[in-house]
Amino acid sequence: MDIRKVQKTGDMFYMYLPTAWCKKLGVDSKARVIVEQMSDGALSVHPFSTIKKKSHLELQYPESNQAILHRLIFACYMSPADTFSIELKKKLDFAKVLDQKKLMSLELVEIDHNHITSESTMSIPDPAALLKTMIKKVKNLIMVMKKQWGDELIGKYEEEIDRSKLLIKKGVVYGLVKGSNHKAIDLFYIAQIAQHLERMVDHLICLKKPQPKLLNQLEDLSKELLVLMESQDKMRVENILSLQKKIAALENVSVKDVETYDRRRAIRSWAIIAEIIMDWAVLQELE
Repeated sequence: MDIRKVQKTGDMFYMYLPTAWCKKLGVDSKARVIVEQMSDGALSVHPFSTIKKKSHLELQYPESNQAILHRLIFACYMSPADTFSIELKKKLDFAKVLDQKKLMSLELVEIDHNHITSESTMSIPDPAALLKTMIKKVKNLIMVMKKQWGDELIGKYEEEIDRSKLLIKKGVVYGLVKGSNHKAIDLFYIAQIAQHLERMVDHLICLKKPQPKLLNQLEDLSKELLVLMESQDKMRVENILSLQKKIAALENVSVKDVETYDRRRAIRSWAIIAEIIMDWAVLQELE
């Protein structure tokens, strides 16, 4: 940490930029810098450039394990790199690689012979806005399940929710590395909520028997969670007590078979979300 004295000339306040920082980033007396005020009141200073230098990730994969390759592609996609390429040294069954359900949701990832590339120009979405969209999709999925409108529609909603979680994670990683209008701790909580919402859905859609009471409770929870996410100013202990009570009132399921296991895991995911929301709200009280 470098503490510097603020100086004043007339009505202007100023301080000197660190010499080492200027040398490292090529900032001289003719350079311009961008000064941004962050959501927490902090100031961000970085060099101004009319040409953004794109970052490229280039890797080689010398093995034939498709599961590991799948993880590697995902890791490259989730990184803040603008583009990436993976050169394969061994022949693989691309039909099986492409058949990976989650890999199909990755934008602009191309597989051609022994090269896997991504030339993505997709703008990085706001994780907080995406979380609100994800919660709406969860609420709509529950409505579809209540109406028993069929597995095909449920499957489409599940895919959209999976994709929302993926984009939230990508946006959070980008924000932590490149900077964001959100504080790092807020990005952390957003990612945690998205992860457990997606897990909840994975177990919820496995339920075959009608669960009207549970679905009504989860729909109500989704609505309350959405209200909290609409404005982070509402993320205060006094505002989350209703949500906490409703989650605490969910059934305590004893596992007897696969059906009760999935029901218990779906409820458990909401219990974890309750813990995350409480932690977030308490932290907001400190501010």
